[in-house]
Amino acid sequence: MPTKRIVLKINEKNKDGYYPLYGSVYNNNLEMTNLLIDYANKNNVILKVNEQDNFGDYPFLWSVHNNSLGMTKLLIDYANKNNIILKMNEKNKIKWHPLLLSVLNNNIEMTKLLMDYATENNFILKINEHMIMEIIYFLWLFIKIMLK
Repeated sequence: MPTKRIVLKINEKNKDGYYPLYGSVYNNNLEMTNLLIDYANKNNVILKVNEQDNFGDYPFLWSVHNNSLGMTKLLIDYANKNNIILKMNEKNKIKWHPLLLSVLNNNIEMTKLLMDYATENNFILKINEHMIMEIIYFLWLFIKIMLK
């Protein structure tokens, strides 16, 4: 008798909007995230990498917030392999977006990675016009990167 294969609903959210990929990225667990990606690949499941929780947060935002270059590269690689465009300008409820967080984390390599991803995908990165200090800092950081 053939065995029936059960595929887990790994994109299913709870009442707060959390789901397995979100949790693994939120907890900065690279091993768990790799496990979920491997499972999704083996079972022809496309992970919802842009899905927001009830607060507007999403995995890509958390990878940058956690200052995890490895996690951010992993999500970009997964998105590229699955023809998914990651949210770059999407803000959570407190108006944070990936580029702003990378600048606030003072992570030049992360900021360069985000700018390169935006360029490769023809994104125009939006900066909140009400955050003058962040804009000044972003411009300083951008100039510093360009001079390297």
